[in-house]
Amino acid sequence: MYKNIIFDFYGTLVKIKGNEQDELIWNKLSLYMAYQGAKYDAVDLKESYNKNIEKYRVRYSSADYPEVDITDVFYKMYSDKGVKAKSKLLKQTALVFRALT
Repeated sequence: MYKNIIFDFYGTLVKIKGNEQDELIWNKLSLYMAYQGAKYDAVDLKESYNKNIEKYRVRYSSADYPEVDITDVFYKMYSDKGVKAKSKLLKQTALVFRALT
């Protein structure tokens, strides 16, 4: 008999740590997003990311295990630059971000 456990990767049973402080990450991600039409410099990109992450954390802070869907954050960041990002682009951006961190 098998016992199954269902969990997510963002802070419940598995902690994923990324190095989001490295300037190289923001430089590379800003290049990627500029190629998609959202022009940020590295400093503005990091500030926008941190502002939006915090906004979503506050929104879900009443949950036992608040979790931010990173694609929501990138959707807002693309929208702020006038880019109508579709699901595929949001997922790709999240993958690039996680690969960099």
